[in-house]
Amino acid sequence: MNWNEQIKLWNRATVRILDIRHHVICDGQDLCNYKLPANVFLFVSSGNAFVRIDEHKCYVKQHHLVHTGKGSEMDIMPARNAFSYYLIYFKVSNPDVTVSPFAKQSANQLLEPLHLFYHVVPQEPGVLYNHIRGLYEEWGKCDELSKIRTKSLFYEFIYELFNLLQNSTDKGRPSKLITNALNYIHKNYKEVITMEQLADLLGCSVSYMHRLFKAEIGKSPNDYIMGIRLEQASQLLLTSQLSVGEIALSTGYPDMYYFSRLFKKHFGVSPLHFRERRIDHQGLHLNPSKSSLFSIVPTSSLSYNEGTKEIENLSQSEGEIQLFITNRTKPTLTSLLLVCLSIFISGCQADSGKASSENERNNLVTAVSSEGKGTSETKTYKHIDGETEIPLEPKRVFTDVKVGQLMALGVEPVGSSSYPLQTGFIAENDIEDVGIFPLNLEKVASLEPDLIILTEAWRDGGGYEAFSKIAPTIVIPNHSDSLTDELHMFGDILGKEEESERWLAEFQKKVDVAKEKVKAVISEEETFTILNVRPENFFIYDDVNMGGNIIYKYLGLTPQEKVQADVLNGEVWEVSAEVIPEYIGDHLLLANNKGAEETFKENKKLWANTAAFQNDTVYEIDFDQFLLNDPISVLHQLDIITELILENNR
Repeated sequence: MNWNEQIKLWNRATVRILDIRHHVICDGQDLCNYKLPANVFLFVSSGNAFVRIDEHKCYVKQHHLVHTGKGSEMDIMPARNAFSYYLIYFKVSNPDVTVSPFAKQSANQLLEPLHLFYHVVPQEPGVLYNHIRGLYEEWGKCDELSKIRTKSLFYEFIYELFNLLQNSTDKGRPSKLITNALNYIHKNYKEVITMEQLADLLGCSVSYMHRLFKAEIGKSPNDYIMGIRLEQASQLLLTSQLSVGEIALSTGYPDMYYFSRLFKKHFGVSPLHFRERRIDHQGLHLNPSKSSLFSIVPTSSLSYNEGTKEIENLSQSEGEIQLFITNRTKPTLTSLLLVCLSIFISGCQADSGKASSENERNNLVTAVSSEGKGTSETKTYKHIDGETEIPLEPKRVFTDVKVGQLMALGVEPVGSSSYPLQTGFIAENDIEDVGIFPLNLEKVASLEPDLIILTEAWRDGGGYEAFSKIAPTIVIPNHSDSLTDELHMFGDILGKEEESERWLAEFQKKVDVAKEKVKAVISEEETFTILNVRPENFFIYDDVNMGGNIIYKYLGLTPQEKVQADVLNGEVWEVSAEVIPEYIGDHLLLANNKGAEETFKENKKLWANTAAFQNDTVYEIDFDQFLLNDPISVLHQLDIITELILENNR
């Protein structure tokens, strides 16, 4: 794409904004054959999806931007969980209205390149996100003055977009070669990755691969791998109880001391100091206005006290007590007196025992946290959109889609969106259904929640500020690759740490029993595939949901070779009916969508000679029941798949 030519044409054109929308769709809620009424910018705010625009197919992720012209047909198929995106509809035309109709038509034809398709990955997505969010909010005001402001913001957005594209090193989307390299690195960063091994995989020389990485990513392959490993290490330091040595080993560094030196060089502090400072990794790499530590843009040093004063620590050998003092609040005189009193008592009663001292400090923290509130105890919780005072033990929790995570810990939310209540295995009980996206704020407020937990995708349907006026609100990632990590996070939020550990321990016992049963009838050499048939599409699923997490992660069954290479290690998801036999292994989990019966019947003959169909090892599963991967759903899914395999292989 010639960006300079695009810039010239934008300077000649006039623009009329027709609409600005924000949507959230979940896996299974495909948008098909949508004929666009105008030119469109599509910006992904969170999630992944396969997007098809006419003959163009692309896999889009958070912060990707797609442009296409009026009349294009668009399909959007969410890849995992919720997919959140903005659509800006606009019309471009030549401003000269004094010429004849024929001349005017010719003049508008000069603007045809402004209708072209392109898919780009901006290097500074936070800039574009802020502009698009501002556009959406201003457009929603509907008054005439706001429309003028919207036009101004749109031109600012166009300026920032082409400024980034013109000055970026990669000129948009990375090449296929580099995309393959990045996919491999992200899947195998825990293992030893040599440059020769990576070059062999890509089918090029080491020197050419280095030049390509530098040109498109702005970093060497080694620097990129190190960035990913250290990013993962920083997350483990903040979200797990693993030792530094264990974290080093799990992120590809068998030498703990070498790991510590690299970590300090990258972050400016040692791993232990990093953990003690309690920096919120989500606020740094998930906030759209801040770049990821392992993004393709070189990152600057982290600022550990940005927006807050230094955290004061009162620590003992086995744990620490923290007094969080932000630049928005000041300690009261009572709080300071309590601190002094605690120190005095500790000094006078040094021989009263460690347990007594710890109790006094815990009581002190509770007093300071509750000071000025007088009703409930609170704690400061850092999340994607900042930090929020939330109840230590919330009683009335509202969540958009994370119902199963709450109920696994014994917390029944007062309300949620329709999606988790109508999909999977959640029994509604007394949970209020507040509808689909965007959430009805008045209905949410009527539930009188004391805590609101939102995912990134659903947060934008109303905006963080609107939700936080109802109750303390925290924003979490749409999806976690690890059920363990996610449940630990919810245990921390809800004050249910013991419950999360107990649930995970029981679940692991259940998994171990199921594995033993399956192992007795399935050999290690036998392979598995998951096929989803929809009315117009076919999909091969990975190890996230639709039973993939059950068979590949928990039961440890072997994916078919091409599934492993193209789907788990690549970005293949949608396939044509003709190539499906290449992906079908010895066993097949089959999920037919409602309305796809005829499609399956018409194409089944193409797959009749595969091992799974020949040996009658095809297991039909309910698409809706296997969409979610929350703890409640996973328990049921494990039982269903285990029973299907055992029944068919006795």
